[in-house]
Amino acid sequence: MSAAADTVNQAMGLGYTLNRHVPDMARGFEIHTSYGVLHIDAGRLADHIADLVAQSARLELMRLDTVCRMGEPS
Repeated sequence: MSAAADTVNQAMGLGYTLNRHVPDMARGFEIHTSYGVLHIDAGRLADHIADLVAQSARLELMRLDTVCRMGEPS
């Protein structure tokens, strides 16, 4: 797969995260770790974590956009 195609796939995945996963997180979700499962119920904590995930995804989309326009930094 070419670098451009990989970048497009990453951007599509981040878009899906922002459009589907993040809004759904408001209903509550689980985080799976090697120590077990952490249950996050709907409410303030779920909203805060969803906001952080959305912020991180948007920042990564901005980075990918910069890479597409200017090339990978050396």
